[in-house]
Order: sequence, then structure tokens, then C-alpha cells
Amino acid sequence: MKKIFLIISLLINMSVFADSVKNIKNVYKAGVLAYREDDYKEAAKLFKEACDNNYGLGCLKLGSLYESGNGVAKNKVKSIKFYKKSCTSNENYSGCYTLNKKALTKEESRKFFTNLCNDNIGIGCFYLAKSLKGKEMAELYLKACDNGYPKGCVVLAKKKKQNKIKLLNKACDKNYFPACRFLGKFYTSKNCKLSIEYLMKGCNNNDALSCFALSGMYAGYSHNNCVDKDIVKAREFCKKSGQLNNDYSCNSDLE
Repeated sequence: MKKIFLIISLLINMSVFADSVKNIKNVYKAGVLAYREDDYKEAAKLFKEACDNNYGLGCLKLGSLYESGNGVAKNKVKSIKFYKKSCTSNENYSGCYTLNKKALTKEESRKFFTNLCNDNIGIGCFYLAKSLKGKEMAELYLKACDNGYPKGCVVLAKKKKQNKIKLLNKACDKNYFPACRFLGKFYTSKNCKLSIEYLMKGCNNNDALSCFALSGMYAGYSHNNCVDKDIVKAREFCKKSGQLNNDYSCNSDLE
């Protein structure tokens, strides 16, 4: 009986957490709408609420407002503070890109990402690796992959001649779904079943290009087609790819 009670309690807590995450995303979306209506004060208020609840995109947008002075007093220190919080939020890493490209000097950027990497935060290792070559670069991309930023394995796979598939599998296993798509395309002419499995994993997890690739395969567009033509499935996958990203919507003959 006690065990059943614990399970029920855990499920309730998980449901409350899911609702909380959904609510914070809605707060962020409301902030985006306010920003588009040029209501920068309201946008700042909503982005701050999202950021206070560790929603990285909220921190990124709030940092941008402090950088531009829209809706809040222009403040470079606060801008960088919120970009840094966005960078380490695990929700969205755009703050890292902004810090590296324009908010920090090269020396400040190197120091910031070195500290992150030393604390085994993968995104820090990833940005350090971008400025290096050879063995040191490879080690840092791999460390990034092993510490929460699997894109490091994908970038390393593109740069190395050996272990490409092993690195892509590692990233796919860590739920970096573009890596699953790359594997799906690799296996198209080698192992049809495996190709479909990888592409389905990507598509089922909202990687638009995985859905787009499946659409092309079932429509018979692929040169190395490994499935029977099925226009119904092709339409289903192209519809989903278009819903996820307008750049990958259906060809006219599949609409």
C-alpha cells in the first residue's frame, strides 16, 4: 500500500512539474507577442518571469532588451548577466553564441567558457574547441559531448576521418536528433531498416529534416530508395516537416 502511495505521489509531482514547465513557456510566448506589439515594458516583465524560472530563452530576450534599452534602462552589465544565465540554462544555448560573438571580448569569452568547461559544463568545452585545432580541439569536442552538449560529437564527426559513425551514434543516443538523421541518411543504401529507425527517431522527436527525408523516401525521390513508394506516408511526413519548419514543407505533388 505504501509503495502504491509513493507511486501515485510521484506521478502527481511529475504532472505538476510538467504543468509548471508548460506555464513558463506560455509566459515566454506572451512576452514574444508583447515584443512584437512594441510593448517592451510588458515584454521585459514577462521575459524576466520566464528567466527567473530558469527558462533560457526568457533570459536571452531579457538580455537583449538590456542591451538595446527597450522597455528597460540600457545596462551592459545586466545584459551580459542574462546572456550568461541563458547560456547555462540547458533550455536554449543562444546566449552562448551572443556572448561569444559580440557581448564579450575574446579574452573575456575564453575565460568564461574555460570556467564552464573546467566545471564539466559541455557548452563551455564546445566553444573553447571552436578556436582550436588538432588533438586539443578533438578532446574538447568530445568532453562537450560527454558533458551535456552532444553536438560536440557531431562537429567532431564532421572533422575526423575515423570513428564518424561511433561519434554520431553517441550523439543520437544522447538525444541530439540531427545526429540520428545523419545516421539515417548514411544507412539508406546500406541498411534500410536501420535507416528508417534512425530517421523515425529524429522525426518522432520533431527534427523537421528527418521527417522531410522520410517524405522523400516514401515519395520515391531518393536515388538510393530502400522502401516501397507510399504516397500516403510521404504526405504524412511532409505535412509534419512543414508544420515543424516552413522551409521544409510539401512539394506541390504531395500537397
